[in-house]
Amino acid sequence: PLRSLAEEMQSIVQLQLAGLTTDHPNTEKGTAEIRQIQRIFDNMKKAIKSWGKYVPWPVVQLLLHAGVDAKPGVEEREVTLFFSDIASFTSIVESIPPEESLLLLSRYFNDMSKVIDDHGGIVIEFIG
Repeated sequence: PLRSLAEEMQSIVQLQLAGLTTDHPNTEKGTAEIRQIQRIFDNMKKAIKSWGKYVPWPVVQLLLHAGVDAKPGVEEREVTLFFSDIASFTSIVESIPPEESLLLLSRYFNDMSKVIDDHGGIVIEFIG
């Protein structure tokens, strides 16, 4: 159980969260202390994955790899803002089921995010 836990810890350090699980098949062989460490570690994985829902992964990576505590602050930076409008969006979404609207927006945002990411950008939020 310790080798598996150590490998998962290394994945967490590198923010490679895909494929991490809370299933520990060999836990029964471990001691109570190891099971407790696994439970705590599983909670840590969930917490870090939750960050990704609210903070862009590149920002999470910068914070974790910088080795400093995150704190509010201001820093002067050059930024690029991207504004986009989907032509006839209202009439399109009024003519299709909500599920299709969601799929349409999901595809659009994924495609736009990929282009931005490919050019070294970070998407902070979508507003609309």
